[in-house]
Amino acid sequence: MPSLRPVPADDAEAIFFASALHNEMVVRYEDPDPCGGPGPLDPRARWLLVIADSGEAVGVGAVQPLSHTVDAAAPDEGEIKRVYITPSARGQGLSKMLMAELEVIAVREGWPRLRLETGVRQPEAVALYQSSGWIPVPAYGHYKSSPESRCFAKVVGDYRSSPVRTSTFS
Repeated sequence: MPSLRPVPADDAEAIFFASALHNEMVVRYEDPDPCGGPGPLDPRARWLLVIADSGEAVGVGAVQPLSHTVDAAAPDEGEIKRVYITPSARGQGLSKMLMAELEVIAVREGWPRLRLETGVRQPEAVALYQSSGWIPVPAYGHYKSSPESRCFAKVVGDYRSSPVRTSTFS
């Protein structure tokens, strides 16, 4: 059964997959630096490796405080970052599993209001987010001026109560 493993930001496999994501975006967007590079995340970011049935790592994702991207963000807002599954492991529900766990971690960290950014040339990512209850919102932060950005938001719960609940972003 696939699993998820928390890792530190400097984990070699996490760095490998973040770089693979960046390289895929270079090709998709025909741009040597489509999103400003795989740059560092907030030190408070929480990383997860996706582990296939075989025990091999096949992807990564992270969640961090939104304040790393948007200076005036509320302290209860987070941002999903670096969601990536290797092409050979796609179509198995691993991205949905990863997203669900990142949402749980966000609630635990006190970030029940989440945002994320993807791009117009990533239709499978857009479909994943929409099928997982994320709603389109105006572009934010440094994505505001990018016509290629598509931003989404979701309220995943109230970290002061349980269980995690899903509702609309307000």
